[in-house]
Order: sequence, then C-alpha cells, then structure tokens
Amino acid sequence: MLEIAVCDDDIADLECAVNMLHKIFTSQKIAYHIEKFMSVNQMLENISRIDIGILDISMEELNGIKLGRKLKEKFPDVKLVYITSYEEYCMQVINEVHAFSFLCKPLEYDKLELQILELLNQLPDSAVESSGKVPKEFKQQMKNWIHDLISTISTRGWNNVPDMTLSILYGKSGLKDMNQLITYQYEADRMNRQWYSVL
Repeated sequence: MLEIAVCDDDIADLECAVNMLHKIFTSQKIAYHIEKFMSVNQMLENISRIDIGILDISMEELNGIKLGRKLKEKFPDVKLVYITSYEEYCMQVINEVHAFSFLCKPLEYDKLELQILELLNQLPDSAVESSGKVPKEFKQQMKNWIHDLISTISTRGWNNVPDMTLSILYGKSGLKDMNQLITYQYEADRMNRQWYSVL
C-alpha cells in the first residue's frame, strides 16, 4: 500500500489536494493511505513511513524545502511533489531536494493527475499494489490451503478446524462466512469440478 502524506498550512488547499489525490488513486485502483497535516512538526513527529510527499513551500513553522530535506534524510526513496504559489522556488526545490515535480496553485486536477501517473511509473512494482487485484502466487497458495482444509473438514469434521485457521480464512480469502465456502463446494460438486474453480 502506498503511503502518501500531504502538508499544507492552508486548510482549503490541503483539502483540495487530498480530495484530488483520493480521486486519482481510486480511479487507478491502487491501494493507498493518505495522511494530511497542517503542521510541519506534526508531520515529522508522526510519519513512520512515506512513499509520496505532497508539500506546500511557504509554511510558518518550517518551509517546505527544509521539510523536504528532513524527509529525504529519513526516507531517501520518498518522492516529493511541491505545490505552491511561488514559481521562483521551482529550480530550488528540484536542485536542492531532488523534487519529482513542482505545481503551481491553484492546483489543477489534470496537472496533478499527470504528475502522479508519471511518478507511479517510476516506483517499483512492489510499491504499487492494486486495490482489487490479488497476486497470482497468493491466489494459488490460498487454493491449495483451502483445498487441504476442505479435505480435513470432509474427513474429520468442522470441529477439528482450529479457530485461528477459521479466522485467517475469513480475513485472507474474502469469504464472509463458512456458508459461502459450503456454497462454493456445492456448486463445484454440481458441475463435477474442483470447488475453487467457482471462485
């Protein structure tokens, strides 16, 4: 999951950026989490991981350039996008903190989207996780594991399945309850196929 932090001491600009980012990442079906901060110090104290930082430059406590330096020291791989009313800072942020890009206020959705999509293309695949796509390897592991589980249930009964196993099954496979699993088994039997082929 991508960890994104937005810092701007103007509440209207902060909410505008966050709303646009929600729309962009949702439309791309990418798993993400956004933290928003109006205070530089609050951000520095609370961030434990960050992949993308969206920063204003002109802030009272500490300007965004100095904040960017501190973030780069702590998280060398962080990608920084600056949003500001001051175009004269453009070359400074690119040269000093190796910012990924620089956008002027008022923020425009199309320009932000373009920068975010370009940024995502530069991140390793492992960092960009789809919110709706399960890796093939994990799917196969689940199929094998649940197939073994069904064999256990059919030979020994439900009471021999540990609570921890049931808990993991509910959480990891997306099954809401065991009745759903039984339904899958029934449908598979009816079609004379492996139970997980109906998933």
